[in-house]
Amino acid sequence: MKIWIDALTPKQALFFNVIKSWLTEKGHKVFSTTRGGYGAFELGSIINYDLMVVGRHGITRYEKLFESAKRIGELSRIVKGGKFDLAISFSSPECARVSFGLGIPHVNFSDSPHAVQASKLTIPLSTILFTPWIIPKRVWVQYGINEEDVIQYKAIDAFVWLKNWNFKDMKKDLGLKDKLTLTIRMHEEYASYLLGSNSRVLDLVEKVVKEYSGKVNIVILCRYQSQFSNLKKEFGQNITLLDSVVDGPSLIKSSNVFIGMGGTMSHEAALLGVQVKKH
Repeated sequence: MKIWIDALTPKQALFFNVIKSWLTEKGHKVFSTTRGGYGAFELGSIINYDLMVVGRHGITRYEKLFESAKRIGELSRIVKGGKFDLAISFSSPECARVSFGLGIPHVNFSDSPHAVQASKLTIPLSTILFTPWIIPKRVWVQYGINEEDVIQYKAIDAFVWLKNWNFKDMKKDLGLKDKLTLTIRMHEEYASYLLGSNSRVLDLVEKVVKEYSGKVNIVILCRYQSQFSNLKKEFGQNITLLDSVVDGPSLIKSSNVFIGMGGTMSHEAALLGVQVKKH
């Protein structure tokens, strides 16, 4: 079979890189795409996952709509010419729409029923939905898929790539002091389901820095340049700021405490036995 995978985020790049290896081992041909401005392509270069950038990530509601529509057009031409037998995504609106329009079965993965907008745009157009067993099928049925088309697997997604990860000593790589390390992953402030949550997050970061600055290494992994600029201006030399894609699993394993403002890295920390404080 000839299969198209659309991996939109760093988490999806990690996940689908393993899926791709499974598929190619079975003799299938796999072509993978992503979008610019979100870090999946940059992470792909770290994990040797070849991703073609098509379109970009929108920030505002209008940009999300405009860039998605534009990306659908660009992908339509690419996918039509590729003559694919199957499309796979992690609730990619563009992948679902293009595959449906071209008559290609769309296999969807998702562990995020709280992502209402993406679910509404992808679940009804999916032939099959794969999801962790801890999410009831009825949660997905409300989005427009038949219960028999929801397949549950008994695993947390992060296990897929952590199982054979080659861990590095990130404290050494980052030049951190020989102290306990507290790592914070900033929130996805431009996700449709989290718009307007900035003030709460900054209050939390301020409390952490005031309480632990000088006592432990405080590492903050930003998602956007704006987050990096604001935190650098506010806290300066009191923290270690990362504004580019890094080896996330190794960073977490090198930490003693992890404060997560999203799901994926919190899942990684839990599976790696690192104390997690979920915000």
